[in-house]
Amino acid sequence: MSSKAPEGDHRRGYDLFKCAGLSAEECWVRRMLVRHQGKAQAIQVDVLAAITGIENTRVREIVRALIVTHGMPIGSSVSPPAGYYWMVDRAEIEENYRKLRHRGISILYRAACLKRIGLKELLRQIQIELFPEDNI
Repeated sequence: MSSKAPEGDHRRGYDLFKCAGLSAEECWVRRMLVRHQGKAQAIQVDVLAAITGIENTRVREIVRALIVTHGMPIGSSVSPPAGYYWMVDRAEIEENYRKLRHRGISILYRAACLKRIGLKELLRQIQIELFPEDNI
Protein backbone atom coordinates (compact mmCIF):
# COMPACT_ATOMS: atom_id res chain seq x y z
CA MET A 1 0.00 0.00 0.00
CA SER A 2 1.10 3.52 -0.71
CA SER A 3 2.28 6.04 1.81
CA LYS A 4 -0.83 7.98 0.79
CA ALA A 5 -2.96 5.78 3.07
CA PRO A 6 -5.21 7.65 5.51
CA GLU A 7 -2.76 7.69 8.41
CA GLY A 8 -3.74 10.19 11.06
CA ASP A 9 -7.02 11.15 9.35
CA HIS A 10 -8.69 11.30 12.76
CA ARG A 11 -6.84 14.59 13.24
CA ARG A 12 -8.66 16.00 10.22
CA GLY A 13 -12.07 15.04 11.61
CA TYR A 14 -12.51 11.80 9.66
CA ASP A 15 -14.85 9.44 11.48
CA LEU A 16 -12.73 6.31 11.89
CA PHE A 17 -15.75 4.48 13.32
CA LYS A 18 -17.02 4.17 9.74
CA CYS A 19 -13.93 2.13 8.95
CA ALA A 20 -14.49 -0.39 11.75
CA GLY A 21 -13.94 -3.87 10.31
CA LEU A 22 -12.22 -2.56 7.19
CA SER A 23 -8.61 -2.93 6.19
CA ALA A 24 -6.58 0.27 5.74
CA GLU A 25 -6.90 -0.05 1.96
CA GLU A 26 -10.66 -0.63 2.17
CA CYS A 27 -11.00 2.38 4.45
CA TRP A 28 -9.02 4.57 2.07
CA VAL A 29 -11.03 3.53 -1.01
CA ARG A 30 -14.31 3.90 0.92
CA ARG A 31 -13.28 7.36 2.01
CA MET A 32 -12.64 8.39 -1.60
CA LEU A 33 -15.93 6.91 -2.84
CA VAL A 34 -18.03 8.61 -0.17
CA ARG A 35 -16.82 11.88 -1.64
CA HIS A 36 -18.35 10.89 -4.99
CA GLN A 37 -22.06 11.02 -4.16
CA GLY A 38 -24.33 9.95 -7.02
CA LYS A 39 -23.76 8.76 -10.56
CA ALA A 40 -22.96 12.25 -11.84
CA GLN A 41 -19.91 12.28 -9.55
CA ALA A 42 -18.45 8.89 -10.58
CA ILE A 43 -14.68 8.53 -10.28
CA GLN A 44 -12.65 6.40 -12.68
CA VAL A 45 -10.63 3.45 -11.40
CA ASP A 46 -7.36 4.89 -12.67
CA VAL A 47 -8.04 8.14 -10.80
CA LEU A 48 -8.86 6.21 -7.60
CA ALA A 49 -5.66 4.23 -8.09
CA ALA A 50 -3.60 7.40 -8.57
CA ILE A 51 -5.09 9.09 -5.49
CA THR A 52 -4.71 6.07 -3.21
CA GLY A 53 -1.51 4.63 -4.66
CA ILE A 54 -3.25 1.25 -4.98
CA GLU A 55 -3.03 -0.71 -8.26
CA ASN A 56 -6.12 -0.62 -10.53
CA THR A 57 -6.78 -4.34 -10.16
CA ARG A 58 -6.55 -4.11 -6.38
CA VAL A 59 -8.91 -1.10 -6.35
CA ARG A 60 -11.49 -3.22 -8.21
CA GLU A 61 -11.02 -6.07 -5.71
CA ILE A 62 -11.46 -3.65 -2.82
CA VAL A 63 -14.63 -2.15 -4.31
CA ARG A 64 -16.03 -5.66 -4.75
CA ALA A 65 -15.27 -6.45 -1.10
CA LEU A 66 -16.85 -3.20 0.06
CA ILE A 67 -20.04 -4.14 -1.80
CA VAL A 68 -20.18 -7.90 -1.23
CA THR A 69 -18.63 -8.28 2.21
CA HIS A 70 -19.47 -4.95 3.81
CA GLY A 71 -22.76 -4.14 2.03
CA MET A 72 -21.79 -0.65 0.95
CA PRO A 73 -23.91 1.13 -1.68
CA ILE A 74 -21.28 1.54 -4.38
CA GLY A 75 -22.50 1.82 -7.95
CA SER A 76 -20.67 1.81 -11.24
CA SER A 77 -21.23 3.40 -14.58
CA VAL A 78 -19.71 2.74 -17.99
CA SER A 79 -21.22 5.84 -19.56
CA PRO A 80 -19.77 9.28 -18.89
CA PRO A 81 -18.89 10.02 -16.24
CA ALA A 82 -17.67 6.43 -16.02
CA GLY A 83 -16.44 4.93 -12.78
CA TYR A 84 -17.53 4.13 -9.25
CA TYR A 85 -19.74 6.26 -7.05
CA TRP A 86 -21.59 6.20 -3.73
CA MET A 87 -25.26 5.52 -4.53
CA VAL A 88 -27.52 8.12 -2.94
CA ASP A 89 -31.06 6.98 -3.68
CA ARG A 90 -33.30 4.02 -4.46
CA ALA A 91 -33.27 4.83 -8.20
CA GLU A 92 -29.49 4.42 -8.40
CA ILE A 93 -29.67 1.13 -6.50
CA GLU A 94 -32.41 -0.16 -8.83
CA GLU A 95 -30.50 0.95 -11.92
CA ASN A 96 -27.37 -0.90 -10.75
CA TYR A 97 -29.41 -3.97 -9.81
CA ARG A 98 -31.05 -4.14 -13.27
CA LYS A 99 -27.71 -3.57 -15.03
CA LEU A 100 -25.89 -6.27 -13.01
CA ARG A 101 -28.77 -8.76 -13.35
CA HIS A 102 -28.89 -8.25 -17.12
CA ARG A 103 -25.11 -8.60 -17.43
CA GLY A 104 -25.15 -11.78 -15.32
CA ILE A 105 -27.92 -13.38 -17.37
CA SER A 106 -26.16 -12.43 -20.62
CA ILE A 107 -22.92 -14.04 -19.42
CA LEU A 108 -24.73 -17.20 -18.32
CA TYR A 109 -26.52 -17.36 -21.68
CA ARG A 110 -23.19 -17.18 -23.51
CA ALA A 111 -21.78 -19.92 -21.25
CA ALA A 112 -24.80 -22.12 -22.00
CA CYS A 113 -24.31 -21.57 -25.73
CA LEU A 114 -20.65 -22.62 -25.46
CA LYS A 115 -21.72 -25.91 -23.86
CA ARG A 116 -24.64 -26.22 -26.31
CA ILE A 117 -27.15 -26.53 -23.49
CA GLY A 118 -30.17 -24.45 -22.66
CA LEU A 119 -30.02 -21.65 -20.12
CA LYS A 120 -32.54 -23.53 -17.98
CA GLU A 121 -30.20 -26.56 -17.81
CA LEU A 122 -27.22 -24.36 -16.95
CA LEU A 123 -29.22 -22.67 -14.18
CA ARG A 124 -30.18 -26.11 -12.84
CA GLN A 125 -26.50 -27.11 -12.77
CA ILE A 126 -25.57 -23.87 -11.02
CA GLN A 127 -28.29 -24.42 -8.42
CA ILE A 128 -26.90 -27.89 -7.70
CA GLU A 129 -23.40 -26.43 -7.31
CA LEU A 130 -24.51 -23.58 -5.08
CA PHE A 131 -26.93 -25.55 -2.90
CA PRO A 132 -25.73 -29.17 -2.79
CA GLU A 133 -27.61 -29.80 0.46
CA ASP A 134 -30.91 -29.24 -1.38
CA ASN A 135 -30.13 -32.04 -3.83
CA ILE A 136 -29.82 -34.98 -1.48
